[in-house]
Amino acid sequence: MKKISVGLIVYVTIFALSSLTNAATLSAIYKFEGLNSATTSFEGLDFTNDGTLWITSAPNSAAKSVFAVDLANEKILSNTQTSLFNPVALASDGTQLFIGNNYKAGYGFDLADKVYAGSIISPEEGITVSASPIFTLGVAGFLGIDAKKTCMEPEGAAYLNEYIYFSCQDSKEVIKVNPATGAVVERYNIGVTVLGVGATEDKLILGDYTNHALLLYDVSIGSVTDSISLASLFIGAESDYEKLTGMAYRVDVENAGKDIRSIPDPDGIAYRNGKIYMTFEHDLRVFEISLNDPPVATPEPGTVLLLGLGLMGLTAGLRKKRA
Repeated sequence: MKKISVGLIVYVTIFALSSLTNAATLSAIYKFEGLNSATTSFEGLDFTNDGTLWITSAPNSAAKSVFAVDLANEKILSNTQTSLFNPVALASDGTQLFIGNNYKAGYGFDLADKVYAGSIISPEEGITVSASPIFTLGVAGFLGIDAKKTCMEPEGAAYLNEYIYFSCQDSKEVIKVNPATGAVVERYNIGVTVLGVGATEDKLILGDYTNHALLLYDVSIGSVTDSISLASLFIGAESDYEKLTGMAYRVDVENAGKDIRSIPDPDGIAYRNGKIYMTFEHDLRVFEISLNDPPVATPEPGTVLLLGLGLMGLTAGLRKKRA
């Protein structure tokens, strides 16, 4: 029987402890110049196949804009003014945009919210928005009376495998919609308030407003598989945000001195090439988060202690046997 060396045991212990890494890193912050005063923050966002990032303006913003931006050069390429009441949710199939209008958040009436198509002219020339909605998330009643809502206050949207997923803020659900018909194919009860929605190649990225986190959600099994704490990236002297900026996190744009956030809310989410891009309410920056591969959960301190004691005992036993 081959002997197990003490050196091998020590190596295994060091490897195990060194593998306990965070799932993600805040890797860059992008800020854009030349925005008018009506634009108080960004909301929905998604990429098209050419790498252009498209962003909708904040809820209730007077701008009601859809921006095309050159992310790497922090440049606004175009600003399309829309006539939509409150263009919040944004998703792209790679070639066109889907814009979700949250009527209640904009005007207080619980009416059926609508989804419009955004046909891209070019990143420099912007988009044209369909005159009529391509589908409606429910049936409108008179001033909200007898309204039948498919999705209570859509906030985020993402395109994945030929379907659009919308977060429904009031009901804490995510719905899967066939964009050709507007029919709801499936509902997912998340159990937390979800704001932004993005999509990797095979999973949804959900902005968990309740816990200030990002959730990786596998729709094939209907379950969260990983989570990223935004507090760990943005709050504290050892956070990535303070290391990048040299200062504590706070929002970039103040809302008349009210409701200033010290912990970011994941309002807009997009994904491209292994990185998550986010926007937060009352902020005019885009935050880039790089996913570590593979994300490994940090164990409880007691687990690490037991591992160390067990290996120490095994090492002592082997030494005694050789003696």
